Amino acid sequence: MSNYITLMGNLASDPQLRHAAERTVASFRLASNHRYFDSASQSWKGNEALFIETVCWGNLGENVAATLHKGDPVIVTGRLVSDEFIPQGEERSVTVIKLTATTVGKDLRYCGRSAGMSVPEGAGETVD
Repeated sequence: MSNYITLMGNLASDPQLRHAAERTVASFRLASNHRYFDSASQSWKGNEALFIETVCWGNLGENVAATLHKGDPVIVTGRLVSDEFIPQGEERSVTVIKLTATTVGKDLRYCGRSAGMSVPEGAGETVD
């Protein structure tokens, strides 16, 4: 059974870049929810957002930290992992589910040229 998933949503925080065990890691919170247009009420409906801590290692983490910001629409694919720990002063353990990203990209349905997209050299030129 695979625990890989793809989530679409928005960054709920700016990526935080740090170094751990001689590797670079960026982390951010991803907010994902399902919205739909209800034609009967002529309004958008939706459920509460799912917030999940997302971590990106190595070059992916560096690129995420350099290009993404809070509010950016993204598509993230990765592996769900659980982290169990006992908070200081507590007796019971806490389990946190995180998404370890393998790919992160801007959701271009909601971005335009301002999304940092580069235009190939010669694009838009006409050939006689």
